[in-house]
Amino acid sequence: MTVTVADIRIYPLNDIPESDMSDNAIQGAIEQATAYISYIKRSDVTDSETESAIRALGGYLAYLAFLDRPIQDVAGTMADGYFIPATGTEGIPQIRSTSDARAKERALYETAKTFINMVSKGNMESGKLESQYIPFIGLSSSKT
Repeated sequence: MTVTVADIRIYPLNDIPESDMSDNAIQGAIEQATAYISYIKRSDVTDSETESAIRALGGYLAYLAFLDRPIQDVAGTMADGYFIPATGTEGIPQIRSTSDARAKERALYETAKTFINMVSKGNMESGKLESQYIPFIGLSSSKT
């Protein structure tokens, strides 16, 4: 029972290039998710369910790290202390749509919540859901 960086890259980070999301960032998200799920899970939860919960939470945490990146990346080089923008289309800033990013974040958050509640000890007691401790960072009213 091990969730790997490749697992997270396949889903849910299938649209994020490796150049934008390092393996170390994903591995850190997996380790955080593994520690949290291991702490909250019930004894009757199967390895497959545990792995699914780790993948869901790890994907969400990794996506938060991706959203933390600067929205604009301008291609260019530094020469003698000056920034020289690249010529042609590669010099155009890469701007992500925040509404698309927030919609995906919301979907990953809802998936993580579902899996966390499925495996957690607190799920058996009404009103004590472990997913309440996983923050939703997105601004659902963001429009771009």
